[in-house]
Amino acid sequence: GVRRLLVLHADLPTLSSRDLKQLLADDGGGVTVCAAADGGSNAVLLSPPDVIPFRFGPDSAAAHLAEARSAGVPARTASLPGFARDIDTPEDLRWLLNQKVACATLAWLAASGLRERLRQPAPPET
Repeated sequence: GVRRLLVLHADLPTLSSRDLKQLLADDGGGVTVCAAADGGSNAVLLSPPDVIPFRFGPDSAAAHLAEARSAGVPARTASLPGFARDIDTPEDLRWLLNQKVACATLAWLAASGLRERLRQPAPPET
């Protein structure tokens, strides 16, 4: 009886309920991908849930959309702010530190002392 499946990653610190509600409200069936800045898939919405196989990895957003086209189902991207950036690298954390958002990740960065360590220059490579 499940009509759709949403797979999203846990490393989306600026994701809001507004972004989720918009994604679900705009669902027209088939495959919707929220692409990451690096070409990955930060969210994949499938209607029905088994319409395509998952293709996570480098450039997975394009791979998911290609799977949908091959299956002959609607394929679209959704550009919603909370899905745009994930946290994969120290540079991603530095980006997050410059955002004006209230999120648990920023609070943790401050409480852990990592905020200060990330603001230090990287040690020279040997």
